[in-house]
Amino acid sequence: MVRGKPSLMFLKYIGSSTAAPSTVTVTLTDNAAAGATSLTVSALSAAIPKNTVLTFSRAAGDPATMKVVVTADADVSDTTISVEDFEGVAGDGIPHSLATGDAATWDGLYTDIASNNLDFARNEQTQDLNPVTHGSATGVSVSIPEITSIAPSIQRQGLFWADGQLIKDILQYGGTNANFYAKLVIPDEDGNAFVTYAGYGKVMGVGHPSPADNLVQLNYTFRFASDVTPTFAS
Repeated sequence: MVRGKPSLMFLKYIGSSTAAPSTVTVTLTDNAAAGATSLTVSALSAAIPKNTVLTFSRAAGDPATMKVVVTADADVSDTTISVEDFEGVAGDGIPHSLATGDAATWDGLYTDIASNNLDFARNEQTQDLNPVTHGSATGVSVSIPEITSIAPSIQRQGLFWADGQLIKDILQYGGTNANFYAKLVIPDEDGNAFVTYAGYGKVMGVGHPSPADNLVQLNYTFRFASDVTPTFAS
C-alpha cells in the first residue's frame, strides 16, 4: 500500500510548439518567517501568474521542501511575490520559515487543481497472433495477444479555478490542433512526487456536466502525442 496526497495536473497552451515551457527560478534574497504572505526574491526572469504552485527547497530542512501558492500575478523583473500556504485556507501565511538562498523552480505550467478524477491510462491496442491449435479437432485454439500501439491519456473530471489563464486556454483551444504541454504528478504521503508523466499532446473532449448540484464542473481528456515514460523520484 502506498499512501499519497491528491494528484496534481499541470498544463500550458503551447500552440504549434512541442517543447516544454522554459523554467523560472525563484530565489529568496531575504529571510521570511513562518506566517509571511510575501517573499523578497531576485528579479524574476519571466512573469509568474496567480495560482501558480511553487515548491521551495529549505536549507533548514525538516521539512526539506515547502509548497506555496502565488496569490497575485508577478511580472517579469518583480522582486516581491505574494504567497500563501498550499495546504491551508485563503490568507494563511507560509507554514515554515525560509532563508536567503532558498529557491523554487517553476516549470512554466499552470496548475489545474480541484479535480475529482485524474485517471492515467496507456490504452494499449492489441492484435492476436495466429492461433496455435493443440490436439485434434476438439483441441483448443490459443491466441497470443501482441501490443501494436498505445495511446497514453489522462481523463480529467471535477471542479476548476475560474480565476486564471488555464481555464480560458482549455475552453478556447481544447478540441483544436493546438498543442498543450502537460504533467501529471502523483505525490506520496509527504507531498513529494512519487511518479510523474509529462509530454505534449492535445486537449480533447472538453465539456461541462449539467450542474444539478449548482457546481459547474469541467471534463476533458489530455491525449499524449507519444509514449510517456514514468519518472520516479530518486
